[in-house]
Amino acid sequence: MANEAYVNLMKKIWTDDEFKKKFKADPRGMSEKEGIEVKVPELEVVEQSPEKLYFVIYPPPEDIEAWGKEQMAMAERGKCNGMEGCRMHAQICK
Repeated sequence: MANEAYVNLMKKIWTDDEFKKKFKADPRGMSEKEGIEVKVPELEVVEQSPEKLYFVIYPPPEDIEAWGKEQMAMAERGKCNGMEGCRMHAQICK
């Protein structure tokens, strides 16, 4: 399952400095070794810290109005992008 592979990958990155170094050097290869298929031609790794937050601009959805309403509804429920405890929400949205 892709979600489980992602969780395991993040745990490994957070707990194994050597693996983290290899992942930064070859994110595609290391992701694939961990069972995550990378379907885009380019993959860039950035490391967020408590002092630095990256604001990712995603490709726009087909229906921007519907997306906006959905996001506002999630924000009202204390969610950001559908995830509880989103770091962006905690630092910027509130």
